[in-house]
Amino acid sequence: NNTLTGSSFLGSRCIVSERCSIGLYCDMFRSLLARMPKRAAAAPGEGRVMAATTRWPYIAPWNTMGWSAAQQGSHIFHQVQSQQVQLSCHGAGFGRRSLRLSLMNLAVEEVLVEIPKGTLFIPASDYQQTLICSEDTEVRIDEGGTADLELSAYCGISSAACPSGAMDVTALQAPSYCITSQRATWTWTDSFNPSELSLPAGVMPASQETDLLAQEYPGEDFSKYSLNTETTEDGASTSHGDASSDASGSDADQSFWGFWGGGGFGDGGGCDGGGDGGGD
Repeated sequence: NNTLTGSSFLGSRCIVSERCSIGLYCDMFRSLLARMPKRAAAAPGEGRVMAATTRWPYIAPWNTMGWSAAQQGSHIFHQVQSQQVQLSCHGAGFGRRSLRLSLMNLAVEEVLVEIPKGTLFIPASDYQQTLICSEDTEVRIDEGGTADLELSAYCGISSAACPSGAMDVTALQAPSYCITSQRATWTWTDSFNPSELSLPAGVMPASQETDLLAQEYPGEDFSKYSLNTETTEDGASTSHGDASSDASGSDADQSFWGFWGGGGFGDGGGCDGGGDGGGD
């Protein structure tokens, strides 16, 4: 017997009879609802996969790209969020020993910290690339103890610059079949890169770091990456998000909408498309 009185509703008189059942049709009520502002939907679990201050660097929500959220427990993100562990994290390029972590145990007992392969780290800078762990790591830290780690990581945005500063940990984990190599990682993420990134003078996108790529991934072919960059009068450059000639679509936005049209929602975001260098 859910009912509304017929006296007033939201300042407007709503008269159907002496009492107005919620289930009855009411034009005035429906018109008021239609004029109410709509709130954009957030990605599910946004609050539990990254800190509130962490910016999302891709053009699609994480849940449509194929990322999964780590469960509560010993995962590094949850250990930090529950204040069991204090973390300082810096990125330095990509490849071997590019992700540098300093951990301190704040608990009153030994803690286990797990960093699975595929864990996403996001830089504080908006023109630098993300890093995606390329190996599984775990460490036990005694009460009051510390641990310093240097981890290997793939670059997560081919058109962004190598990281050289603070990074935020997330609870997001990339699909394992999307990150079998650096080339495979870019094949997956290129469709979700920003269409353009403004890089500071003298800074180049990761896919043009030819010496670093040859050193870290000598068995991989990056020859199809021919990023177009435009240099402004002050020496700064603009990096275009559609890095490779074999990526699907003519730019990142087209690739994104092509992904939606291809029925890829929540199934990994098209890891197996858009290239011939995508995996082992």
